[in-house]
Parts: sequence; C-alpha cells; structure tokens
Amino acid sequence: MEKNFSKNEKIEHLIVQLSTNDISQNKPLGIISDSNEISSFNKQTVLGAMEYIIAYAKKTWNLKKHGIAK
Repeated sequence: MEKNFSKNEKIEHLIVQLSTNDISQNKPLGIISDSNEISSFNKQTVLGAMEYIIAYAKKTWNLKKHGIAK
C-alpha cells in the first residue's frame, strides 16, 4: 500500500472493505487488536491488514475518523 499512494496526496477519506477474495483464498480472518500501534498488527490476517491500512492512513494523511464494523 505504501508504494501505491503518495504521502504528499491530499487524502480526506478512505474506505477499507473486507474482500471476498481473502476469504475464498482461505486467508485467516484474525482478530481486532486492542492496540493502536501500527507495528503490532498482524498483516498476514484480513483484520490485521485492515487495521494496518487504517493506522497507516491516519499517520500519513492525518485522517481523523475511522472505524471497523463488525
């Protein structure tokens, strides 16, 4: 992801969606972490990767609002 978006872009909104490809390829779902530390997310799981994307976007583009719907 880091290579696909410029850190200089003006990003106001980001939508992160679960992928049916992840499930059909038997990727582990994982768990939602209690941590906010970007280094603590397990990017090998679907939810960990989503948490990483959200944390990276918040840090890089100063996005304010976020959430994960269960």
